[in-house]
This record gives sequence, C-alpha cells and structure tokens, in this order.
Amino acid sequence: MERIIGVGLLGAGTVGGTLVERLTTESDAIAAKTGLAFDVRKIGVRDVLRPRPFVVPDGVLTDDLASVVDDPTVDLVVEVMGGREPAGDLILAALQAGKPVVTANKELIAARGPE
Repeated sequence: MERIIGVGLLGAGTVGGTLVERLTTESDAIAAKTGLAFDVRKIGVRDVLRPRPFVVPDGVLTDDLASVVDDPTVDLVVEVMGGREPAGDLILAALQAGKPVVTANKELIAARGPE
C-alpha cells in the first residue's frame, strides 16, 4: 500500500509546471519506486488567469499563497516561486507548522538561511 503525500506548490512557472506534469504523468513509476503517491492539493500563484501548459483541477489553483501553507491536506510544501518575499515568510510559516519544505531558492537561503 502506498502512502499519499499531499503537496502544496508555491509557484507554477517553468519549474513548478514541470513538477506538476512529472508528478502527474509519472505517478505510477514514482509510486512503484518509492511507495509514495504525490497528490498536488494546492498551487499558489501570483496570477490565476495566466495560461498554464498543464491541466489544473478545479479548486487547486489559488492566488492566496498563505492558503497553500495553511491547508491541512498539504503535507509537503514545495517553493519554486523564487525571490526573497513572499517566499521567505511562506517557508517560515510552513516550517513553524511542522511541514517539510523543498526549495532551491538560493537567494532566499543566502539571505535568511539561519532563520
């Protein structure tokens, strides 16, 4: 039996969009290798009207970025929006809520890493 991980994504540009596509199209292979099923529960973006090259189920896309972190069905937060803010405060809120965070935001880590 696979464990389901609810994913909250902050940002859905090139990197975020690719992640959503991979988690969707390669879900069976990922589950077979890891025993984990990653379910994208919420995606926070700056502009919900911007066209996206991937399919987003109703209710998943939001411009209320804090709601991604606050969503009780989100177990893991992935930050791919870049920049210092609002990414920094959102990551800090996720960590304070006990949620693991994945980011490659070098600018933010350099500026606020010790936090």
